[in-house]
Amino acid sequence: MTATFIISGLMLTLFASGLRLSLPPSRLTLIATFTLSLAGLALAGLAFTTDPTIRSTPATWHGQLHDLSFVLLGVTLMPAMILLGLAFRHSAQWRSLSSYTWGTALLAVPTFSLKGAAFYIFLLAVVVWCEVIAFRLNRKIN
Repeated sequence: MTATFIISGLMLTLFASGLRLSLPPSRLTLIATFTLSLAGLALAGLAFTTDPTIRSTPATWHGQLHDLSFVLLGVTLMPAMILLGLAFRHSAQWRSLSSYTWGTALLAVPTFSLKGAAFYIFLLAVVVWCEVIAFRLNRKIN
């Protein structure tokens, strides 16, 4: 799982760089892709070992970093998606994905903080969104 968090986080950061290069240059594009890059770094930070939820010992430094990374993922990923939805509206090639991006963010926000099956809805929504955007990015590059 540690390798998965690190690799996924780095891939999300590279994905943000690809989006920055393919979207029309603007301050909005820069902020949106920078925020998505921060989400990638937060995702990589989840590689720190978490502490047990129920414990009788103090929190460890790595458990605190894991928890902080989770919070940072939440406060960067959804705003990045909202900002990207705005940036997509400024490009004819990306405009059709604007509403889809906002809809995904609307679904992701409430399911992010829930435990159990609802959290898997968050994961599925974000992974599918990344794939849809990546397919468009790939078509634009090739």
